[in-house]
Amino acid sequence: MPVLLIMGPAGSGKTSLVKTLATYIQSEHVSSPVTTCNLDPGIEDHYEWTMDIRSRFTLRDIMEQEKLGPNGAMVRGYERLVQHFDAFFSSLEPLEDPSWLLIDTPGQVEPLLFSASGNALMEKMHYSFPDVTGIFLMPGDMINDPAHYAFLLMVYAGLSLKVPVEIIQVISKADLIDDDVLPCVQDAKALQERLLSRKMGEFTEFGMHAIEMMERLIPALHLVFLQANAEPATGLDDLFDIINELKCGCGDLS
Repeated sequence: MPVLLIMGPAGSGKTSLVKTLATYIQSEHVSSPVTTCNLDPGIEDHYEWTMDIRSRFTLRDIMEQEKLGPNGAMVRGYERLVQHFDAFFSSLEPLEDPSWLLIDTPGQVEPLLFSASGNALMEKMHYSFPDVTGIFLMPGDMINDPAHYAFLLMVYAGLSLKVPVEIIQVISKADLIDDDVLPCVQDAKALQERLLSRKMGEFTEFGMHAIEMMERLIPALHLVFLQANAEPATGLDDLFDIINELKCGCGDLS
């Protein structure tokens, strides 16, 4: 069963992508059922998920029960995700051979990167679903700030170290990227020049060290551009071409 694990910062379009992917898969592969799974206890939407962790607990529940703020409640939410993981996903068994499983993760990626519960969650995910591919979203409107883009690349690098799966980098809302920013997306030198133009003062030296890392990282990206609010959605064919190449181990992903 192919599994797509959708990750990214809050507001990057993870939930929208799950909905779009579900429609795309069902239209392209009519015989392939799609199971959609929400693992974000803090999301507020009315989408009819096949599986929803909010049926077991919500972020608001945790805040009220344990007198925690939003950040503390989200860390606790990751702990509960680990505790409920086996029982929650056991409900997959009676379903009619779901061909695709699309998993929406919490918007706060910090606990995933820096907490023991984040590690445990990824270990359980990898053990339970060997055929999983990660998708990391980087929103175009955030990329308009070169420092934000550099930060997103660092978060991706961190996820690559912590999450034991292949990760595809997807620029969501790509049509929101300013024309003068677009050359920086796949060109470390252009990104470096743009960062230098900001006159970061004492942070310039740190920024240059970061860019040195980007020069090695950017050429290795499996980068896909997805348009925001496009009908029909564009970029999905490219995304699935990369997914298929990763799964079969063939082709040139450079």
